[in-house]
Amino acid sequence: MLLDGLHEGCQGHSVFKHTIPGGLDSALLFTTDTHDMSDTVTKFLANVTAPYNDGAPAPRISFFSVTSTEDNNQTPLTLMCNAGQCPIGGHTVNHVLNFNALPAGSNRESLAGGYTGLTGNNNATMAGELRVNAEIIKRATGSDVRLLRAPWLMLNTGMVPQMVNMSMVASSSLAIGDLKSNLPVDLELYPYLAWWSQNHRLLEFPLSSEDGCVVDNVRYDVQAANTLWFRTRWSYNMLQNKRNNAYTVLLDHDGWGDGPRNEDILASKRAIGRFIFSFAAQHNIRRNIGLEAVSDWWRARQAIDVTSTFIATVGTPRYEGRILSAAAVITLDLALEFGDTISSFTCAKCGAFTILGNRVIIASLAAFIQADFIATCHVGSAPSASVSAPASASATASASATTAPCTTTTIPPLVVNSFTNECVSPNDLGFVAGDDGTAESISVAGGVLTLTAATSRPSNTYFYTLLTNTSAGVADCFDASQYSAISFRVKAPRGTSIALGVQVRDDACVARQADLDAYISIDPFVNADALPGGTIVNIPLSAFSCVIDVRKLHAISFLLPPSCVTVELDSIMFVSWPAPCSQSALVASPSATATAARATSASSTAVATPAHPPRPKPYPLILFQLGLSASFFKNSAGYDCSDDDTMQTAAVYINLFLFPKNAHSHYYSAVAPAGQCGNLSKYKFVEIELKASPFALISIEAHSVSACLSANVNLATGFTKSVAVSLNAYASFKLFGTTKVVIPLSAFGPSTNWDQVFRLSLTGMSQFLTTITDWRLVA
Repeated sequence: MLLDGLHEGCQGHSVFKHTIPGGLDSALLFTTDTHDMSDTVTKFLANVTAPYNDGAPAPRISFFSVTSTEDNNQTPLTLMCNAGQCPIGGHTVNHVLNFNALPAGSNRESLAGGYTGLTGNNNATMAGELRVNAEIIKRATGSDVRLLRAPWLMLNTGMVPQMVNMSMVASSSLAIGDLKSNLPVDLELYPYLAWWSQNHRLLEFPLSSEDGCVVDNVRYDVQAANTLWFRTRWSYNMLQNKRNNAYTVLLDHDGWGDGPRNEDILASKRAIGRFIFSFAAQHNIRRNIGLEAVSDWWRARQAIDVTSTFIATVGTPRYEGRILSAAAVITLDLALEFGDTISSFTCAKCGAFTILGNRVIIASLAAFIQADFIATCHVGSAPSASVSAPASASATASASATTAPCTTTTIPPLVVNSFTNECVSPNDLGFVAGDDGTAESISVAGGVLTLTAATSRPSNTYFYTLLTNTSAGVADCFDASQYSAISFRVKAPRGTSIALGVQVRDDACVARQADLDAYISIDPFVNADALPGGTIVNIPLSAFSCVIDVRKLHAISFLLPPSCVTVELDSIMFVSWPAPCSQSALVASPSATATAARATSASSTAVATPAHPPRPKPYPLILFQLGLSASFFKNSAGYDCSDDDTMQTAAVYINLFLFPKNAHSHYYSAVAPAGQCGNLSKYKFVEIELKASPFALISIEAHSVSACLSANVNLATGFTKSVAVSLNAYASFKLFGTTKVVIPLSAFGPSTNWDQVFRLSLTGMSQFLTTITDWRLVA
C-alpha cells in the first residue's frame, strides 16, 4: 500500500529496489529450532528435503540448534550440512527459561574451560550460552555461527552486543506481535528497541507464524487434528506477504512438545513442512534461500542508492538513472522495480541482467560501483522476457519459465440444510435440527428458515443442526477436513449480532464435548449493508480455534443474543475452495495490472522519483476488536480492564456490552501493563465503533500518573483525570448499525501528558445499552 501511494505520487513513474533477491514477489524463510539430536531431526530433514519433482529449486531450511555439552552425538548437525542446509544458527547450550536474566559473563567461557551452563554448577552466563553453543556447532560443521534465536524468544540486554562481538549478522528472536514487520529490521535504525540493541548493527527477522497455538494457556502443536487450521493460516500468511513483496518467517520445532513422544505430531510436522514448500513453489514464492543469505543480501541492498528521472518523450518514454553501490561485496540478483513495463535496459557497468515485466534483475552488481542506466518503457503489446549479457547489451533471449505442476480437485458442496422439505427437522443429512425452545418463534416456508429471537427471557436464542448420529453408544463423527468453509445465506436487519458455532465430539466420537464449543461473530465476514436484502456468507473453518478437530464435528449452531430481531437462514452447507495455481515458477511476462507508459506531450518532461520510502506510521494500539481475543478483564492488547462493579450489566460476548447503573458508572481499559504507562504521544486519535441509542450520552477520559513505575501509586485515587470528552460532540449515534467516533487526542486538553497515561475510561454514560465493537488509538 505504501509503495502504491509513492507510485501514485510519482504520477505512475517510480523505481524502487525490490525487497526480494531475484524476480519473484516473496520468499519463504523456513526455520527449525532443534533441541533433540535424535531421529526427530534426521527424519524431518530427510523427509522435508526429499525431491519434490515440481521444477522449483530444492528448499532451504534455516536451522537454529541447541547443543548440550553432555550430548556428544553431533551427527544431525553434520547431516544438515551434507543436505545443503548450512550454516546453522545458534540457539544456546541449554535453552534455559531465565535466559533474559542471565549475567553477561566473562566472554572467556569455552568448552575446554569446563562451561556447562547447568543450573547445579551455577556457571550459566549469557556469553557462555552463545559462545559454547557456537563452538560446538563449528566443531561439527566447520562453519561459524552467524545467526541466533534466543531461547523462548527471551531477550537478554547484553545479547546483541555479544552477537556483534562474535561477528553474527542477524537474529530471529521476535515475533510480529512484538515487532510489526514482514521485512528485516535494522536494529541500529530502530529506536524503540535501543535498550536491547544498544545501537549495534544487527538485523532482526520477526517470526510470521509458528507450529503451535496457545488456547487458555495450553500450547497445541501441529497434529492431525489441527493440520487444516495451520495449513490455512500459514498459506494465507504467505499469500499476504507475497502481496506486500515481503518475507514469511516460519518457526518449526523438531519435537512434540510436552509429554511422551508423540508420533502423530512428528509425522504431521513432516507433512506440513512438505506442504508449505510445495505451496511456495505453486505460488511463485522463493523457497531456496536461507536466513543468513538474505541477511548478507539485505546489507548489500542497504548500501545501494538508486536515483532516476522519468523522461516522458512521445514514442520512447524512459527512465534515466544511476546506481551507486557502497557495498563492499558483489550484490547478486538485485532487482529494480519500475512503475512501467520495461522493453530495454542499457547499463554499461551493470553486467548481465534479465528484464521481467517492470523489473530488471541485475545478476551480479560489482562492489563500490557507479553505474548509469537507461530503461526504456514498453509501448504496445506485452514484450517477452529478455536477457542481456555484458558482451552484447542488445542481445536478447527468451527467459525460460519452469512450470510447477498444480492440480485442483473440486469437491462438491455438502448441503446440510436446504429446508426444501419445508420442515425445521430433519436436515438434509437426516439428522435432527432445532432451537430447543429458545426462540420466540421458528418456522420454515419456501425453503427458508425464519427465526425470531426471544425477548421474554435473558438467555440466547440458538438454532442447531446435527452432523452425526447421536444415538447412545454410537461412535459417529463428521469429518469436515476436506472442506474449506461453512457457507449459508442470511437475511437480517442491519447491525444484527449473529454468531456461528461448531460443536465437536470426543476422541472416540461417542459424545459431544460441550466445553470445546466455539463461536465467532459473522460480522468480519459479511457486508453489513447487504444483510437486509440477504447475502451469502462463507466462514472459513480455520477461523475457529486451533483446538477444534474438524474431523470430529458434532453440529453447526447459530446464536442470537436477547433482542427483538428476526433472521432468515437457508442453504447451509460445507464448501471447498480449490487453491489457485500459479502458471509458472518464474513470471516472465508483465502482470495484467501493469500500466503502459503514458506520453503526456511531445516535449520531454522530467519527473524526479524518490530513492527511499518514508517511515510508516506507528501501528494502532487496539483495545478491543471483533475477532481479537478479549475478556471482560483483559482487553485485546492483553491489558487490564474493568467497570469496578459500577455497571448494572457488563459483559464480553463477541462484542463488549455495557449497561450503566447510574451517572457514576464507568468502564476503563488500560493502555500498558499493570504499573506502567503507555507512550501514547505517537498517536493522534482515539477511534471507537459502537452501537448506542441516539439519545445516549457517553464521555471518555484519559487517566495519567506522575510516577509510571512506582508500586506506591494508588491507581484507584492517585491519578489525574483529563477533560471528559463527549463522544456526542464528534458523532450522532445511529438508530441502526454502528457509529464510528474519531476523537483527536488534543481534545483531552493541553495538560494531558500522553507519555504518562495508563488507561482510558468511558464515563458519564446515560442508562442505555451500549455495544462496543472496536476501540483503538491510531496515528
